[in-house]
Amino acid sequence: MKLLQALFPGALWELAQALRGTSWGSSLVQRLPPHDHTPPADWCHQLAERAQAEGSLLKLLDLLRQLREDRVAEIDAVARSLGLPTQAPTAAPKDEATRQRLRARYALRLNNRLLALPDVFQPGGQPVSVEDVYVELMLTDGPDALADGPDALKGVTHRHMGKLGRGPSGERRTMQEVLDDPHRLWTLLGDPGSGKTTLLRHAALSLCQQPGRVPVYLTASELVEGLEPALARLLGDKHLDLLDWLIDELHHGRVILLIDGLDEADPSRDPRGRLRDLSERFGAENTIIVASRPINFKPIAPTFQQLALCPLDEAAQERLLMRWIGDEVRVKGALARLRQTTRLRRLVENPLLLTLAGLVLREGGELPTRRADLYDRALDVLVRKRHTSEEARGPCLRLPERAMALLGGAALRLHGAEADVYPREALIAALRAEAGWWRWRPWGGPEAFVAEVAERTGLLIPDTGRLEGAKAFLFPHRTFREHLAATALAAGLGRWGG
Repeated sequence: MKLLQALFPGALWELAQALRGTSWGSSLVQRLPPHDHTPPADWCHQLAERAQAEGSLLKLLDLLRQLREDRVAEIDAVARSLGLPTQAPTAAPKDEATRQRLRARYALRLNNRLLALPDVFQPGGQPVSVEDVYVELMLTDGPDALADGPDALKGVTHRHMGKLGRGPSGERRTMQEVLDDPHRLWTLLGDPGSGKTTLLRHAALSLCQQPGRVPVYLTASELVEGLEPALARLLGDKHLDLLDWLIDELHHGRVILLIDGLDEADPSRDPRGRLRDLSERFGAENTIIVASRPINFKPIAPTFQQLALCPLDEAAQERLLMRWIGDEVRVKGALARLRQTTRLRRLVENPLLLTLAGLVLREGGELPTRRADLYDRALDVLVRKRHTSEEARGPCLRLPERAMALLGGAALRLHGAEADVYPREALIAALRAEAGWWRWRPWGGPEAFVAEVAERTGLLIPDTGRLEGAKAFLFPHRTFREHLAATALAAGLGRWGG
């Protein structure tokens, strides 16, 4: 860190001595080479890296403010560049009553972030929460035990777990049973649409309503800058007392870290390395669960045990489809037809695909037998709002076929990006490159097009939850982007005879 060298030119001994005088800094210095036998740039770099890995960056910056009061502006500028608050954290609360008040405030913020579903997953277009549509998912560490029968774990996850050497002794268990296990480090593998995100969000919301450990839901992409910046962004600059309380809970082993989307994080930022450092620092007492698709998955560390999501069993299939149709006779009839062939049976075992099937069935249509056709039908229902009553429908997306083609072309152009959150400027640029001015005539331009898609379909979600001030957008599920991109690619190949 260049800041450290600038603040202590030729005087690193002063910083080292100040660090030794603190409970958190003494352990940092012990892990570093002697400052007087190490090039200053190397020593400062190692100190900054160690402070970040151990969750002490906030305290280090606060110490720098105390030692160099005349240069607080420079220190605050570095804090802002790291996504950290520019004020010193408050002391961690000592009494239980204060800790419980802070926990209640944190639970409210967590609920506001996680409880609402994207518009496309709301039955009938009515606002519902994760709790309203969640059905319990089972996990296993030995999918070979499910190789036969209606609950057989199939697809990529099954094959991948086999490569990891999981034997036939695995048992099915609930998320609560995993959390109660004395083992602390887990990776959770699941095929696209298998329910990884919903499971983690539901677990976080449920744990917040119970006494005991504090749940923290983050994505692997949010963690690439370090844990403290991720927590600071999660809580906001106006809640420094919450940030300090949460870090204190972490240091005391009272946290459950639920990390989503390892496969969606930029590999050039070494997300696995970040998670490995996090587990080494905090994994002895805190529970850490990392979710990922199995494709190209590489174990984080030998200390992590592997879990896989089981497919929906028949009872869960009925409960989920009832959320969409509400007619038990019709639900049982639809599921009986779907279970008659292997291809369609795989469809109903996947929560996302079964949800899309619910969209189509609610509109009164018949289910296609191919997955791609199911996405096409479901998208058509969504953009035309056929799953909602006429009085609640509101304005629909104009020129839906052209709109989906434009959105698919942009998705294809953005498909090489590792992250699933697209900066507004990048999305607008991709749309502008996709079509000439005449194709934007109904909307006036890409900016108005993005706003209409977000407001009328929910297929683009602003990072802030509202259009005003949005700096980035994402699709409600990664598979929507993948399907739109694949459709655009197929259309291009057909046009050019590829």
